[in-house]
Amino acid sequence: MEECTRKDAILDLVIADEPDVVYDVSDVGTFPGSDHQALLWKIQVQTTSDSSCREIFDYAKADIKAIQRELQSVVWDDLFSGRSTEQCWLAFKKQIESLQWKYIPVKGRLNKRKKRIWMTNKALRAVRQRRRVYRKYKDASHPAYIKAAKSAHKLIDQAKRKFEE
Repeated sequence: MEECTRKDAILDLVIADEPDVVYDVSDVGTFPGSDHQALLWKIQVQTTSDSSCREIFDYAKADIKAIQRELQSVVWDDLFSGRSTEQCWLAFKKQIESLQWKYIPVKGRLNKRKKRIWMTNKALRAVRQRRRVYRKYKDASHPAYIKAAKSAHKLIDQAKRKFEE
């Protein structure tokens, strides 16, 4: 603060780890029954989304017959002879992984957040419950759905408020 906030002294501080985060500091007035001035300030918050694309196998479109043919053509005794258990496992794993990449198509999938940054796990469970109830009854006026919707709405509001604070 650059002006006095209590009589002729500056007693109120806004402490931040970055100097450019806090802006628009203003004097709101005094609290009733007190000689302290209330301060109001704004902070600039920037969040980032951690969404990256990763590849996953699309097993529904796999060529199972080709994988079976190749597995039947492998001479397992030659592959495993003279090796330790660990080496046998690694050879088997390598064989299976090579067949996966060869015969199972890959699809990209965004690694999405399961919940919003402000949402608590309790609120997320309530939202999922509300969706389950709706899918069961397919009626937004059903008493079970109304109860689930009220609970979810209340928890969402609480989570937003807590995050904003």
